[in-house]
Amino acid sequence: MTANTNNWSLGEITVIPKLERFLKKSGRNTYNQYVNSRYMCIREESSNKCGILIKVLGKTTPRHIKIHKGEPFSKDEIEEQFYTTTLFSYPYPTMRKLDEVLNILRTSPKLVNLLEEASMHINLDSTFWVRDTKRTFLFQKKLQYLDGYTGELCLSSSNQPRYRVSIIYFFKGELIW
Repeated sequence: MTANTNNWSLGEITVIPKLERFLKKSGRNTYNQYVNSRYMCIREESSNKCGILIKVLGKTTPRHIKIHKGEPFSKDEIEEQFYTTTLFSYPYPTMRKLDEVLNILRTSPKLVNLLEEASMHINLDSTFWVRDTKRTFLFQKKLQYLDGYTGELCLSSSNQPRYRVSIIYFFKGELIW
């Protein structure tokens, strides 16, 4: 029997090696999504549910977010080479996934305290950027955020900073992001 290497316990901090996926190429720039670094387990894997890892990335304003291939993209890391530049962004969670994470954290103040101890500060009643965008004109997409207090999905109309969270699911040794 093979050992399950991607299985964590509640509250455990883990370091995920850099994993990338291609998003788009535009001229000399390549846009990739990635996950890496420190994540905390907020739900253990069970026979019928995926485990969940989260990383709180802090707050960012809309001016630091662009839309690429219909999704929000922030320049979290840049690799410059002689002829090309690769830009990396943590993927933004969907409203549904973020709501699931916030509900888990609301029912467990211990996990919120562990996040604080791990320097991943979060206010559950704040606002959070999500992957979901809204089409306003023919092809123009606008950023949306989830209001953690009301649970509503709102259209961004100001330059107010909002939290970013990276979410990774794990099940039977596989990382799903």
